[in-house]
Amino acid sequence: AARQCEKLAPDSLWRNECLGRARLAQGRTAEAIPVLAESPTHNWGYQAYAYARAGQRAEAEKLMDEGPKLYLDRRGAFQFALAFAGFGDKDRTLQRLERMAPVGAVRIGFALNSPEFAFLG
Repeated sequence: AARQCEKLAPDSLWRNECLGRARLAQGRTAEAIPVLAESPTHNWGYQAYAYARAGQRAEAEKLMDEGPKLYLDRRGAFQFALAFAGFGDKDRTLQRLERMAPVGAVRIGFALNSPEFAFLG
């Protein structure tokens, strides 16, 4: 997956998010954090997930506080579900995913099939 992400144009909207998530899947969390921080998608939940997985709780919580204020279009339940998933907190992850019900089955299905939520299964 990482090789495919690297083939995307450097200015591609999704390149950093793709590469950061691939690095997380490879267990290369320290490399994923700065890549996700530079993502123009501003899906701060992936970066908070990475911080949490790296044991950097304070950084993850700071991002959970600041992310929704900085990126008004990224303040929904999905971002928080990612952060709580990084902490391995099943209850709060599920609570946030349940708040996504109004977006429909397709979006929920996409989320539940994401590797970040595999621990729920």
